[in-house]
Amino acid sequence: MPKLAKNAMGKIGVDFGNLIIAWPNVMGTDFASKCSIEKIDFKKDERGNATVTLAVQTYFATECQYQIPYLIDKINSYMGYQAVGSIKLKQIMTNPKSLKNNPLKQETLKTRPLSEEDKSKINKPISSLENQALKETLQSFGEAIFKKQ
Repeated sequence: MPKLAKNAMGKIGVDFGNLIIAWPNVMGTDFASKCSIEKIDFKKDERGNATVTLAVQTYFATECQYQIPYLIDKINSYMGYQAVGSIKLKQIMTNPKSLKNNPLKQETLKTRPLSEEDKSKINKPISSLENQALKETLQSFGEAIFKKQ
């Protein structure tokens, strides 16, 4: 951190500033892509036991909630002292670009209606199949693919 920031923020502020910068390295890039530090509340005249508010992707909030004790421990290990006493979660809406990589949210992607040409492309290759269960599964799979194009 630059010297000017150190003077303005003080030692504690600089420590947390460094945590924010190092967040992906401290927590891992996968976790950091779903969850980031939004706010840090310090108790007056106390160096530690801050409350950290994390902005969490909606689909990841439950998993993150269960990990709070681990997160506090991991942050405090990085800081080198009991810097964080509690964590609050703030759910944020997931942006559409991240939905493509999240299998839990695939069903929320926009779909389009099937045209007769699409139905023909799906049904023609499977029309000669005798196994009805396989035929229905492949038809459903084909429809799902065409709807998401």
